[in-house]
Amino acid sequence: MNDLNPWAPPVYNGINDTSPEGFVDEDFTYAIFVFVGISKTPLLTILQIDKDCDFVWRGIVAINLGFFPAGFRFTDGQSYFLSDQFIFSGQFQGDGASPFPVSPGEIIPAGTQLRIESQTPGPLGPFTEFELQLRGVKRRPKPTGERE
Repeated sequence: MNDLNPWAPPVYNGINDTSPEGFVDEDFTYAIFVFVGISKTPLLTILQIDKDCDFVWRGIVAINLGFFPAGFRFTDGQSYFLSDQFIFSGQFQGDGASPFPVSPGEIIPAGTQLRIESQTPGPLGPFTEFELQLRGVKRRPKPTGERE
């Protein structure tokens, strides 16, 4: 018999809370549409991170809404590339229930931008569109007076 409650916080199901001391992690997903066209210059899409708290990026789902593959390269909140080369969209093996992991989690500071460069690997078609779901948590400070 399975006694897990899928709607309960993980700690209630016997999974330890991985939030750092003094913080609470809340599940959160940024969803963004990225258009990819034929160009030798990568197209840039900017995702503005909410100003209320940091975002810890832990997984990605890339849903191809067109017919052609694409490559992606991400830049964090301090403008550092997270990979040397473009990552082919076929490498993001995962779906909504099991996203491709970003490990270790990448902390994107509140109020900064996550920059996404996209490019087709060749002259494959006029353009394609992807929905990128960036899965992770919002890391909030614990309210004062809250018990451990």
